[in-house]
Amino acid sequence: MYHSLMVLIPDYNLTVTLFNAGPEVSGGLLQTLFSEIAKELLPAIEEAGKDEAAKIYGGTYTDAKTNSTLTLSVDDEPGFHITNWTVRGVDIAGTYLSIGLPPTFPTPPGQVRFRLYPTGLQSDTESSWRMMFTAGSEEDIEEANALLAWPDGNCNTWASLDRIVYQLLSHDHFVFTESGEGSDRTVEKLELVGYRVELQKDD
Repeated sequence: MYHSLMVLIPDYNLTVTLFNAGPEVSGGLLQTLFSEIAKELLPAIEEAGKDEAAKIYGGTYTDAKTNSTLTLSVDDEPGFHITNWTVRGVDIAGTYLSIGLPPTFPTPPGQVRFRLYPTGLQSDTESSWRMMFTAGSEEDIEEANALLAWPDGNCNTWASLDRIVYQLLSHDHFVFTESGEGSDRTVEKLELVGYRVELQKDD
């Protein structure tokens, strides 16, 4: 007798195939084996992916001409954490809620946090990313998320993609211009589409 198990994990571009054979075998054994493999393999892949992403995309981006800057860093959460975000001299975290409904100005310190996620849309030289934001204290957000079954269910951006726009260009749309292949890939510039600024990565 023999059994086989093939597992596809699209988030990591990974395929795992297991076979077993013998006089007395069961498919349940493969399920158990894969579970043990996944417990060890997926965290390692996640960590390696973060290290590679931090090398390629992480860092501070600036444009002295428009007095614009932002910093991308990895942490324990998915995607990149956006900090020190200023466009044309304006602190985005301190003013972002003023363009929402209802508008809040000034935004209380520490009440808005931003993250950046890849969309999977890319060409040989460009990749499209989306910014997500949460509003409220960390305690309030944790309390609201605890009521929902899915992760980050309280994220404000789930219902507002492309809703905050300027001249039909979304404020949450970011585009990296890149060159190279694999781990040797480098970023040449970061375009904040809705803000109409292009930032260069600091060395």
